[in-house]
Amino acid sequence: MRPETLTFQRMKLAGFPFLTVSHIVTGLHDHEQYLRDVWRKAFFHAAKHSFWTPYVRPMWRRLGQTESDFRAALLGLERGLNSKMKVRPDIRLFDPGEINRHLLDHGLEEKSELPADAMTLEDVRRQIAEFVPPPEYWNLMASWGAPAPEKSAPEKIRDFVSEKGVLRLLPWLLGAGLTRVGQKMKNAAS
Repeated sequence: MRPETLTFQRMKLAGFPFLTVSHIVTGLHDHEQYLRDVWRKAFFHAAKHSFWTPYVRPMWRRLGQTESDFRAALLGLERGLNSKMKVRPDIRLFDPGEINRHLLDHGLEEKSELPADAMTLEDVRRQIAEFVPPPEYWNLMASWGAPAPEKSAPEKIRDFVSEKGVLRLLPWLLGAGLTRVGQKMKNAAS
């Protein structure tokens, strides 16, 4: 996990040693936060990164159907978008009682404290290995000009079945196989 940029810069100026290492996962950032912290972070990012709103709002609505963190994030986002407050990443700017009331008004009760042994390193590894970015992420990346990832064969099959149905899968697989064989034969003859 990384410290906030300002903290990192100040520690560096104060003479603390530092090392920049990329692509080493040491934890899950913002995982299992209190709902008030999720709300506050979404409020802050509504001002800081409002251009993300068309991407995160539908995703948070969808994921919020089953996960309270996303409902809290959506509430914080909406409140932040409508706020005239000059926002800084400072917890003292927010009244925790007001946030808790807002959450309770929308049926969200704060989480209890998470025991230190609630997650093992294996739990973290499993969550990282099983993570699949939501479709809204790829829409955001595309808006920045990043290419969409190539889908794996199982993903293509799952998409086909969900779109066309399982009865049309067999002819599709047969056609895909014949196309591949035909391409190999064409390449061999060239």
